[in-house]
Amino acid sequence: MTPVEKMHTWAIERKTTASVTVSHRAEAILVELYVQRHALDGLSAFRTQHDLRPDLYRHDESETEIFEAKSTATHDKVREAIAQLCDYAVHSPHPVTRLTALFPERPQPAGMAYLHRMGIDCVFLDEADLFQRTPAPAVRRAHMQPVWRGE
Repeated sequence: MTPVEKMHTWAIERKTTASVTVSHRAEAILVELYVQRHALDGLSAFRTQHDLRPDLYRHDESETEIFEAKSTATHDKVREAIAQLCDYAVHSPHPVTRLTALFPERPQPAGMAYLHRMGIDCVFLDEADLFQRTPAPAVRRAHMQPVWRGE
């Protein structure tokens, strides 16, 4: 067993000099690339009543899918994607049938297994710069749908 983390101070002071930071919008770039390559899929977005917005949303007569993009495929980012997808799903304009995490590379096996345990598909860019989908097992997706929907 690991002991509970202890707090040693109530506040931390941090001083920095003025600087300019350039941030690359990796998630936005990934979403834009996916939209360009799937222009006929009817991709859009929606906002929840709390002003949250998933990266992509797709609804047709057979399926409703929400996508969340992440800048890297680290385990922390996999966890973030799962949490955000579950948060968005309950607010979907139509009952969600598929959740998908979108990454710039394939997550490690532990991350992929975690996504699939939660019934969430993984889409990632492969070495040839093509999007690959690794779907969650259908039985896991069916099991998790009531959880996603808040039923």
